[in-house]
Amino acid sequence: MPVSTRDAQQQDQAARSSEASLVLGILGVVILPILAPFALWQAYKSEKLGGRATAGKVLGWVGVALLILGILWAILFFAFFGVMMSEFETATSTTI
Repeated sequence: MPVSTRDAQQQDQAARSSEASLVLGILGVVILPILAPFALWQAYKSEKLGGRATAGKVLGWVGVALLILGILWAILFFAFFGVMMSEFETATSTTI
């Protein structure tokens, strides 16, 4: 139970940050992994204010892992694509 108005405002802000971290965590895992670091930011902000944001933090870390895997996949894809295009150029230039 809040003792003062300041405590009530702090608890309200912690609750809003906790909810934001949960929503951003879900969106970061399901739709757009770039939102996952923001979920972590809101979760840590909520915990700093005395709230609990365990679900948002877990989903945020899962989203960060998916983001890293997506970036690695893109790098490997474009590297493979570049090598294949180079080989294709070499093959077509030697036959002509």
